[in-house]
Amino acid sequence: MEIQPLHKKVYIAEHKVERKTESGIILEGATSVRETRFASVLAVGSEVTKVAVGDKIILDWGKCAPVKIGDVERAMIDEEHIMAIAR
Repeated sequence: MEIQPLHKKVYIAEHKVERKTESGIILEGATSVRETRFASVLAVGSEVTKVAVGDKIILDWGKCAPVKIGDVERAMIDEEHIMAIAR
């Protein structure tokens, strides 16, 4: 299924990073304030001007709307809540 955001919405996929303790225990869902979580832009609405498909971004994750289609989890966010493009 293809998703085409409307207006200033951006459809994104989080870069998943598996965190482990020294003994090999996987820490699922644990994030530190000091760790930056990135996402990739998958699609953009017609009014989006600052980011493009394929950009790696830093955003305010609290402003995202989760989108789940089947087993695939993605998110939608307004362009104004994207804080930076990582180059």
